[in-house]
Amino acid sequence: MSRPLYFLTHEGNPGIFSGYGIPLKEGEKSPLVGMLMVDRPDRCSEAYLQGLRDSFGEVMLGPIISNGDGGLFAQVRIEDTLSRWVSSGIGSGERGQSRN
Repeated sequence: MSRPLYFLTHEGNPGIFSGYGIPLKEGEKSPLVGMLMVDRPDRCSEAYLQGLRDSFGEVMLGPIISNGDGGLFAQVRIEDTLSRWVSSGIGSGERGQSRN
């Protein structure tokens, strides 16, 4: 069983991503377990993180890219209408198709 690493890319700029994850279910792009960028373009505020803690409990942060920008460890559900921005390759210009 092999599950690809998917990137959450941006419309008009496939070389930039806002997160990445591995699917929980083989052959599907949602839900993913991975990291979501929270430190772009500026560092995430402590107030925002406290709001997440108040709503969801403990949050875990870690570096998401080599410059140290932080990401939030998360389980992410991708809406069908947004699945075209979930790609298995950055900068390739290719878009995966939803299998849901």
